[in-house]
Amino acid sequence: MFKKLFIAPFLGICLSATILSSPVQAGVRNPYPEPLEELLTKLGITAEDIRSQNTLERNSRSERDQKLIGYQTFYRFHSCTGYLQVNQHRFGRVDYVYSRGECKFPGVEQFD
Repeated sequence: MFKKLFIAPFLGICLSATILSSPVQAGVRNPYPEPLEELLTKLGITAEDIRSQNTLERNSRSERDQKLIGYQTFYRFHSCTGYLQVNQHRFGRVDYVYSRGECKFPGVEQFD
């Protein structure tokens, strides 16, 4: 009886600590939407075709110095399976663009 009363709360605390200490990257608001809008216009992508947009912060890999180095924005579309990824510098400049899956755009590198 004592084991059951002790083990259940102990496991709950351990699981909570594990979940809270795991690094999770949630979507953020992109502070530089203008370069993204220009890129989408250049590629001929309309707002009606965009199913979802998610922006994540990219941080340095150093455990000692976790500074922001840029943003990654992922676009999913109604017209194709896959996504377009746009990597931006921390000050908004578009550094790299590529697509994955069936999504293909002129002048954009595509990976399967």
